[in-house]
Amino acid sequence: MKDDFLGNQNPLHPARQHYRIVPNDNTNLPTRPIAILCVATGDLAYRMWDPVNAAWLNQTLAMTVGQILEIQPRRVLLTGTTGTFNALLWGDEEEEA
Repeated sequence: MKDDFLGNQNPLHPARQHYRIVPNDNTNLPTRPIAILCVATGDLAYRMWDPVNAAWLNQTLAMTVGQILEIQPRRVLLTGTTGTFNALLWGDEEEEA
């Protein structure tokens, strides 16, 4: 998985790109997002590292259209996800037209 945050101590920059998340119980996201945008109301089930217990943790949150959740999950799970979500990314600088 590409991790744009590796070595970056200040990841709070505006998103420049996004992609539609395809939930999958067995596959990680192709690129770790800076945040998740809800585009159709529903539950978001995701997996993140829990440093306290040194284990992967699955969590589910109810989200509404337009809500942005500033998390960097490794995986969005098919089981438990009922909404539609986009991953927000830093992306590369765009060239001017």
